Amino acid sequence: MSNSVSLFDISLIADLIGQHLSKKDAFSCALVNKSFHGQFKKWWMRSIRVWLFENFFGGEATPKPLGPELQEVLIKNRHYIRELDLLEPQEGELIEFIVNKLSPCRLISLGYSSIENDIHSKPLLLLMDLIERNTTLQNLNLLFFDGVDLSCIRFRLISAISSFPYLTTLRLRECMIVHHRDYLALLKRLPMTLQTFEISWCIEAAAGVGEVVHFPDIDWPKAYLNMQDLFMDLQLDELEDTILFPFLRRCPALEEFRIMQSDGVIHERLYPLLADTSLFPRLATIDLRNDFQGYPAWTSLISAMEGRIKTFAADCYGILPVENMCERWWATLEVIRFGWYSNISSEQVGLILTTCSKLRTLAVFADFEDYQFTESSGFWAWELGSYLDATKWVCLGLKHLELTFMDARAGSALVKGDYNQSNVEFRTFSGIHAVCYQLGRLTKLQHLRLGWSTIEKFRNRANLDMSIKNGLMHMAGLKELEVLDVTCILQVNIEQEEAEWMEENWPKLRRIKGLFRKDSKFNYYSMHQEHLYDEDTDRVNRDESSDPIPIQWLRSQRPQLVIS
Repeated sequence: MSNSVSLFDISLIADLIGQHLSKKDAFSCALVNKSFHGQFKKWWMRSIRVWLFENFFGGEATPKPLGPELQEVLIKNRHYIRELDLLEPQEGELIEFIVNKLSPCRLISLGYSSIENDIHSKPLLLLMDLIERNTTLQNLNLLFFDGVDLSCIRFRLISAISSFPYLTTLRLRECMIVHHRDYLALLKRLPMTLQTFEISWCIEAAAGVGEVVHFPDIDWPKAYLNMQDLFMDLQLDELEDTILFPFLRRCPALEEFRIMQSDGVIHERLYPLLADTSLFPRLATIDLRNDFQGYPAWTSLISAMEGRIKTFAADCYGILPVENMCERWWATLEVIRFGWYSNISSEQVGLILTTCSKLRTLAVFADFEDYQFTESSGFWAWELGSYLDATKWVCLGLKHLELTFMDARAGSALVKGDYNQSNVEFRTFSGIHAVCYQLGRLTKLQHLRLGWSTIEKFRNRANLDMSIKNGLMHMAGLKELEVLDVTCILQVNIEQEEAEWMEENWPKLRRIKGLFRKDSKFNYYSMHQEHLYDEDTDRVNRDESSDPIPIQWLRSQRPQLVIS
């Protein structure tokens, strides 16, 4: 009797593999042969991003037309598309094309963005048509950069959201809601499947705009049992008792709570609520954004949540009590992020690095504007030697590290208000050896991002000498490093010797970012709009044959390495 082997259908195998592939890897599989092209194309074309702007991250975004070639590609592959991310001008040419030419389109994820606040009502109505047709949506993200009045679609939008049976993620960013009663109606009608909810810039309209018909009031649901990640803009005036607190008390599974634009009154009542373990037994992430002024309630939150917090993030103007945070939370903190406006000193950064032994992620950014500086504010730029030469770091388990630096001499010039003077120059940092030595001890590091101030005047002259003699040799222990990001530094010196060193010592390196970005404005916007960035398409259009010889050599040795 002959032996026989039963094989799976190639299409089934392709489906099993394809659902775990990135767009880039699916595209590579589709190029193997004709059969593979047919099987993997649907995974390659599954996620589509269409941006009708030139130089969007360059600060001077200009609209571009929806050309016939792009239209043909979209129409031809409409049956594969499951995830759409759209960015267009106010006229709505793109959304009109999608609605009229790509139907039916079975989407599970839809993102729509406009960078103009006077978007016409027609695109919004077409957007609602697209939303209502795709009842299987799992993710819905609407982002309007300057606040858009949604009054013309508010009834349809809230009704549609409440009817989605599979919706797990809903983000409404900078969307102007006409009245707080609409806000309340939306919260009460959120689907029970929702896990992530973000709503910001919900500004109550001025009184006297005419009679407004509202949703009929209904009772609150018993609980939103799946809600894990909540990001709320708390511009609610005195409405926290009718909107904020009743909603929060119905989210017992909450793990992450992010707050924007809150005031001291809300903080004094909110922090004791968050610290109540009977209400939020899983809460482990706190993220504070904008206008936080260090109110006394903050200290009580630190004490009440001792031993629970694993992730802390802040991007606000107030003076944060980092010392208390490290003293009470150091045993549990795994992730710390300080944003562009956080008033944190280099000594406090040093305290974190030398105290929080369980850290896995640390991101410290610095953004400097002249109005933020006074002689006594203590708001100073990071000076490399101020904490990198100090006690050795204890957070040796770090996997993700992002640090933004600025020369103290440039910071001094900013204090005096003369930061535009052309004679303010960056020095070559003498502390580069200390940087590399400390980094070299982080043997579990996977993602490293180094940058300078976001001030264009200074960043134009920023440079990083990544030479072996200047300390790269100390970083040979980073065997787990996958991503090196120097996006914010315009001049990165990598010669043949350094390229060979990277190939030999960083075996898992798969991406180097920032080597070819010569436009500082592009760099600035790419950092500030990361939630719109797609790493699979983050490539600079250029002739790779004209790249420096060390880069060409490195790419030839490791074809899968992405250099941008």
